[in-house]
Amino acid sequence: MYHWMILSLLIGCNCPIDGATEQDIPYMADAKASIYVMMDAFIISPGLPFCYNPITRGQFREVKLLYRLSGEKDWHIVEGIHIPQDTTREKYLFIIPPSLVDGTMEIIFVYVFDGVKRSRAGENKIVIQSF
Repeated sequence: MYHWMILSLLIGCNCPIDGATEQDIPYMADAKASIYVMMDAFIISPGLPFCYNPITRGQFREVKLLYRLSGEKDWHIVEGIHIPQDTTREKYLFIIPPSLVDGTMEIIFVYVFDGVKRSRAGENKIVIQSF
């Protein structure tokens, strides 16, 4: 089992890869202001800690954020704005328009990674209040 780890360390991170994300979601927001949410996308080698692979533009496509307020049945869609980073990460900014009502907002990130549609639930809900 360890021979793959040693081989990967000798030749680099040319091992099986998977897409991963990190999220930056506020815990609270003003109902009268836009909400800014960030998602970092990167590629990791699952068997090796701290092994990031180079990312090719287009590996993450159709990056969107879906959101809905408490009590709503339908999801609203916000397109991700790509912000170039380095060779191992891509950053996406989502701007959610003001809700104008108090409540709780649930979000889901959806994207296509290497041709496969994926989704990740938001790590937390956003509490919306009028300040």
